[in-house]
Amino acid sequence: VDVIVAGGQTTRPGFNEIDAETEWQRVGPVIDFLTTNFPQVSLAIDTYKYSVMQRAIDAGVDIINDVNAFVDDPQKLPLLAKSNVGLLTMHSNRDVEYTDLSTEMLAFFTKNLQALEDAGIARERIALDQGIGYAKVADGQQDYTMMGNIELLNAFKRPWMGAISRKGFGAQLFNLPKDDRLAVTLIAESAMFLRGGNILRVHDIVETVQLRKMLQVIESAYWHPQ
Repeated sequence: VDVIVAGGQTTRPGFNEIDAETEWQRVGPVIDFLTTNFPQVSLAIDTYKYSVMQRAIDAGVDIINDVNAFVDDPQKLPLLAKSNVGLLTMHSNRDVEYTDLSTEMLAFFTKNLQALEDAGIARERIALDQGIGYAKVADGQQDYTMMGNIELLNAFKRPWMGAISRKGFGAQLFNLPKDDRLAVTLIAESAMFLRGGNILRVHDIVETVQLRKMLQVIESAYWHPQ
Protein backbone atom coordinates (compact mmCIF):
# COMPACT_ATOMS: atom_id res chain seq x y z
CA VAL A 1 0.00 0.00 0.00
CA ASP A 2 1.28 3.48 -0.87
CA VAL A 3 -0.87 5.61 1.46
CA ILE A 4 -2.78 4.84 4.66
CA VAL A 5 -5.78 7.06 5.43
CA ALA A 6 -6.82 7.68 9.04
CA GLY A 7 -10.34 8.94 9.66
CA GLY A 8 -12.21 9.54 12.90
CA GLN A 9 -15.39 11.17 11.53
CA THR A 10 -17.58 9.44 8.99
CA THR A 11 -19.27 11.60 6.36
CA ARG A 12 -21.55 8.96 4.88
CA PRO A 13 -25.14 10.06 4.17
CA GLY A 14 -26.96 10.89 7.39
CA PHE A 15 -23.81 11.03 9.52
CA ASN A 16 -23.73 12.51 13.02
CA GLU A 17 -21.01 15.08 13.61
CA ILE A 18 -18.62 14.63 16.52
CA ASP A 19 -16.56 17.39 18.15
CA ALA A 20 -12.95 17.99 17.13
CA GLU A 21 -11.49 16.73 20.41
CA THR A 22 -13.29 13.40 20.16
CA GLU A 23 -12.13 13.04 16.56
CA TRP A 24 -8.52 13.72 17.53
CA GLN A 25 -8.69 11.21 20.40
CA ARG A 26 -9.61 8.62 17.77
CA VAL A 27 -7.01 9.45 15.13
CA GLY A 28 -4.11 10.88 17.16
CA PRO A 29 -2.89 7.52 18.52
CA VAL A 30 -3.23 5.97 15.03
CA ILE A 31 -1.11 8.72 13.47
CA ASP A 32 1.51 8.33 16.19
CA PHE A 33 1.63 4.54 15.72
CA LEU A 34 1.92 4.75 11.94
CA THR A 35 4.52 7.50 11.80
CA THR A 36 6.62 5.61 14.35
CA ASN A 37 6.34 2.12 12.91
CA PHE A 38 5.78 2.69 9.17
CA PRO A 39 7.67 5.86 8.24
CA GLN A 40 8.08 4.65 4.66
CA VAL A 41 4.30 4.77 4.03
CA SER A 42 2.64 8.11 3.30
CA LEU A 43 -0.05 9.00 5.82
CA ALA A 44 -3.26 10.87 5.07
CA ILE A 45 -6.01 12.09 7.35
CA ASP A 46 -9.62 12.48 6.30
CA THR A 47 -11.04 15.49 8.17
CA TYR A 48 -12.92 18.70 7.54
CA LYS A 49 -12.17 20.31 10.93
CA TYR A 50 -9.52 23.04 11.11
CA SER A 51 -8.19 22.13 14.57
CA VAL A 52 -7.79 18.46 13.60
CA MET A 53 -5.93 19.49 10.44
CA GLN A 54 -3.64 21.69 12.52
CA ARG A 55 -2.79 18.91 14.97
CA ALA A 56 -2.37 16.37 12.16
CA ILE A 57 0.15 18.61 10.37
CA ASP A 58 2.10 19.00 13.62
CA ALA A 59 2.00 15.19 14.05
CA GLY A 60 3.59 14.64 10.64
CA VAL A 61 0.83 13.60 8.23
CA ASP A 62 1.62 13.88 4.52
CA ILE A 63 -1.83 14.45 2.99
CA ILE A 64 -5.12 15.99 4.13
CA ASN A 65 -8.45 14.97 2.56
CA ASP A 66 -11.29 17.45 3.01
CA VAL A 67 -14.84 16.70 1.90
CA ASN A 68 -15.52 20.45 2.14
CA ALA A 69 -12.74 21.31 -0.32
CA PHE A 70 -10.84 23.48 2.19
CA VAL A 71 -12.99 26.57 1.57
CA ASP A 72 -15.63 26.36 4.32
CA ASP A 73 -13.38 27.81 7.04
CA PRO A 74 -11.17 30.86 6.33
CA GLN A 75 -8.50 29.54 8.71
CA LYS A 76 -7.75 26.49 6.57
CA LEU A 77 -6.02 27.99 3.55
CA PRO A 78 -3.43 30.06 5.49
CA LEU A 79 -2.65 26.98 7.59
CA LEU A 80 -2.15 24.78 4.55
CA ALA A 81 -0.25 27.40 2.58
CA LYS A 82 2.52 27.51 5.19
CA SER A 83 2.70 23.70 5.40
CA ASN A 84 4.04 21.24 2.84
CA VAL A 85 1.25 18.63 3.00
CA GLY A 86 -0.61 17.39 -0.05
CA LEU A 87 -4.27 18.33 -0.43
CA LEU A 88 -7.06 16.09 -1.67
CA THR A 89 -9.94 18.43 -2.45
CA MET A 90 -13.43 16.98 -2.92
CA HIS A 91 -16.47 18.00 -4.90
CA SER A 92 -19.82 17.51 -3.16
CA ASN A 93 -23.33 18.39 -4.32
CA ARG A 94 -25.35 17.03 -1.41
CA ASP A 95 -26.84 20.47 -0.82
CA VAL A 96 -26.98 21.62 -4.46
CA GLU A 97 -29.51 21.05 -7.22
CA TYR A 98 -27.70 20.69 -10.56
CA THR A 99 -29.09 21.11 -14.04
CA ASP A 100 -25.91 19.92 -15.81
CA LEU A 101 -23.82 17.71 -13.54
CA SER A 102 -20.62 17.43 -15.57
CA THR A 103 -20.43 21.13 -16.45
CA GLU A 104 -21.06 22.20 -12.89
CA MET A 105 -18.54 19.72 -11.47
CA LEU A 106 -15.89 21.15 -13.80
CA ALA A 107 -16.89 24.67 -12.78
CA PHE A 108 -16.55 23.68 -9.11
CA PHE A 109 -13.00 22.41 -9.53
CA THR A 110 -12.00 25.38 -11.68
CA LYS A 111 -13.11 27.77 -8.93
CA ASN A 112 -11.74 25.61 -6.11
CA LEU A 113 -8.30 25.16 -7.63
CA GLN A 114 -8.10 28.89 -8.25
CA ALA A 115 -8.97 29.61 -4.62
CA LEU A 116 -6.28 27.23 -3.38
CA GLU A 117 -3.67 28.68 -5.73
CA ASP A 118 -4.63 32.25 -4.81
CA ALA A 119 -3.93 31.32 -1.18
CA GLY A 120 -0.36 30.36 -2.10
CA ILE A 121 -0.83 26.59 -2.45
CA ALA A 122 0.99 25.20 -5.49
CA ARG A 123 -1.20 23.25 -7.90
CA GLU A 124 1.35 20.42 -7.78
CA ARG A 125 0.31 19.77 -4.18
CA ILE A 126 -3.35 19.16 -5.07
CA ALA A 127 -5.28 16.05 -6.13
CA LEU A 128 -9.00 15.82 -6.90
CA ASP A 129 -11.88 13.68 -5.63
CA GLN A 130 -15.09 13.91 -7.68
CA GLY A 131 -17.18 12.92 -4.64
CA ILE A 132 -18.97 9.74 -5.68
CA GLY A 133 -21.47 9.01 -2.91
CA TYR A 134 -21.88 12.73 -2.15
CA ALA A 135 -24.59 13.43 -4.70
CA LYS A 136 -28.00 14.87 -3.80
CA VAL A 137 -29.30 11.31 -3.92
CA ALA A 138 -26.44 8.97 -3.01
CA ASP A 139 -25.92 5.82 -5.09
CA GLY A 140 -28.19 7.11 -7.81
CA GLN A 141 -27.94 8.34 -11.36
CA GLN A 142 -25.74 11.34 -10.52
CA ASP A 143 -23.07 9.05 -9.06
CA TYR A 144 -23.15 6.79 -12.11
CA THR A 145 -22.95 9.81 -14.41
CA MET A 146 -19.87 11.05 -12.58
CA MET A 147 -18.30 7.62 -12.94
CA GLY A 148 -19.11 7.54 -16.65
CA ASN A 149 -17.82 11.06 -17.39
CA ILE A 150 -14.91 10.97 -15.00
CA GLU A 151 -12.20 11.42 -17.65
CA LEU A 152 -13.32 15.05 -17.92
CA LEU A 153 -11.21 15.68 -14.82
CA ASN A 154 -8.08 14.91 -16.81
CA ALA A 155 -8.36 18.43 -18.25
CA PHE A 156 -7.06 19.80 -14.92
CA LYS A 157 -3.81 17.81 -15.31
CA ARG A 158 -3.91 16.77 -11.67
CA PRO A 159 -4.15 13.28 -10.17
CA TRP A 160 -7.68 12.31 -9.25
CA MET A 161 -8.95 9.64 -6.93
CA GLY A 162 -11.58 6.96 -7.39
CA ALA A 163 -13.08 6.49 -3.92
CA ILE A 164 -15.73 3.89 -4.66
CA SER A 165 -14.66 0.86 -2.62
CA ARG A 166 -17.65 -0.99 -1.11
CA LYS A 167 -19.93 2.01 -1.62
CA GLY A 168 -23.70 1.82 -1.69
CA PHE A 169 -24.10 1.21 -5.42
CA GLY A 170 -23.31 -2.43 -4.62
CA ALA A 171 -26.45 -2.53 -2.50
CA GLN A 172 -28.49 -0.36 -4.85
CA LEU A 173 -27.81 -2.45 -7.95
CA PHE A 174 -27.21 -5.93 -6.54
CA ASN A 175 -28.54 -5.93 -2.95
CA LEU A 176 -25.05 -6.76 -1.64
CA PRO A 177 -24.02 -6.23 1.99
CA LYS A 178 -20.81 -4.21 2.42
CA ASP A 179 -18.57 -7.23 2.99
CA ASP A 180 -19.74 -8.85 -0.28
CA ARG A 181 -19.02 -5.93 -2.62
CA LEU A 182 -15.46 -6.82 -3.65
CA ALA A 183 -16.27 -8.02 -7.18
CA VAL A 184 -18.49 -5.07 -8.10
CA THR A 185 -15.94 -2.70 -6.54
CA LEU A 186 -13.11 -4.13 -8.66
CA ILE A 187 -15.21 -3.78 -11.81
CA ALA A 188 -15.98 -0.13 -11.05
CA GLU A 189 -12.37 0.57 -10.06
CA SER A 190 -11.18 -0.87 -13.36
CA ALA A 191 -13.42 1.58 -15.21
CA MET A 192 -12.10 4.47 -13.12
CA PHE A 193 -8.46 3.46 -13.50
CA LEU A 194 -8.71 3.11 -17.28
CA ARG A 195 -10.26 6.59 -17.47
CA GLY A 196 -7.28 8.12 -15.67
CA GLY A 197 -7.98 7.55 -11.97
CA ASN A 198 -4.44 6.84 -10.83
CA ILE A 199 -5.33 6.98 -7.13
CA LEU A 200 -7.64 4.28 -5.77
CA ARG A 201 -8.94 4.47 -2.22
CA VAL A 202 -9.69 0.90 -1.21
CA HIS A 203 -10.42 -1.56 1.55
CA ASP A 204 -9.18 -4.68 -0.27
CA ILE A 205 -5.51 -3.92 -0.86
CA VAL A 206 -4.18 -7.21 -2.24
CA GLU A 207 -6.91 -7.59 -4.86
CA THR A 208 -6.66 -3.97 -5.95
CA VAL A 209 -2.87 -4.07 -6.29
CA GLN A 210 -3.32 -7.09 -8.55
CA LEU A 211 -6.00 -5.25 -10.54
CA ARG A 212 -3.78 -2.21 -11.02
CA LYS A 213 -0.73 -4.24 -12.05
CA MET A 214 -2.75 -6.36 -14.49
CA LEU A 215 -4.28 -3.30 -16.15
CA GLN A 216 -0.91 -1.55 -16.34
CA VAL A 217 0.68 -4.60 -17.95
CA ILE A 218 -2.11 -4.88 -20.52
CA GLU A 219 -2.05 -1.16 -21.30
CA SER A 220 1.75 -1.04 -21.74
CA ALA A 221 2.30 -4.42 -23.41
CA TYR A 222 4.24 -4.48 -26.67
CA TRP A 223 5.65 -7.42 -28.59
CA HIS A 224 7.66 -7.69 -31.79
CA PRO A 225 9.54 -10.75 -33.06
CA GLN A 226 12.74 -8.72 -33.46
